[in-house]
Amino acid sequence: MKPGEPMEEQEGSIEEFLRKRTEIEQTIRDKFQREITVMFTDIASSTQFYEIYGDITGRAMIQRHHDLLVPIIEQHGGKVLRSLGDGLMTVFESPPDGVRAAIAIQRLLAVENQDRKTSEQIWIRAAIHHGSGIVEKGDVYGDIINTVARLCAVTRKAEILVSQACVDLV
Repeated sequence: MKPGEPMEEQEGSIEEFLRKRTEIEQTIRDKFQREITVMFTDIASSTQFYEIYGDITGRAMIQRHHDLLVPIIEQHGGKVLRSLGDGLMTVFESPPDGVRAAIAIQRLLAVENQDRKTSEQIWIRAAIHHGSGIVEKGDVYGDIINTVARLCAVTRKAEILVSQACVDLV
């Protein structure tokens, strides 16, 4: 458009499109958004482990981690959504189930590590958050994932960090 030329009329108004957007967002919320509990686990010091013992031994450690944790997660009604390299992203229907699973995992690892050489020990961080997420095709999206990832990043070896939102429901 050049200066002085009349503006062309566009079909529909921005208000109409914004109203449609609002309706679409509400439909998405109604269909896909729900309350869920998410737990991340992360193997402590795995980067150093890989550097010292190599890729194959590192990968074997991750497989052992999965073999130990997945049955406990499933026993507590959880589901593994994906492997996060050296950890897992899991979901639970209720905060107590997630917390019980995390406690059982940390207890199992403490027993498993007792008679092992340092190089064979697996220590994890676990973080749990409960909130609203977009649940679609066996996956979870939204700020709930960002929150639990931030919690996991500040959790120390052999600890479980539970968000206040989760604690309030436990």
